[in-house]
Amino acid sequence: MGGRMWGWGSGSWYVGSWIFPLALLAGIVVLCGAIMMSMRPLQARTWGIMVVVFSLLGLAGMGLSTLGSLLGIIGGAVVLSEG
Repeated sequence: MGGRMWGWGSGSWYVGSWIFPLALLAGIVVLCGAIMMSMRPLQARTWGIMVVVFSLLGLAGMGLSTLGSLLGIIGGAVVLSEG
């Protein structure tokens, strides 16, 4: 019974893990940062830094947020290079 699938569902992406809420919170902050960059262009540099930092934090959660974290890092870097 304890074959290859015994530990399935207990990885770092598992919803019961402490990493999932951290990655979810990071994703929410990245989304809010992106919205604030468009609403307040004078503060885009500050929000760009927030997006990059929390995208890196969300990258620690891995799971399904890998693509979103990479796009957040790229988007934040573009904002910081323009500002």
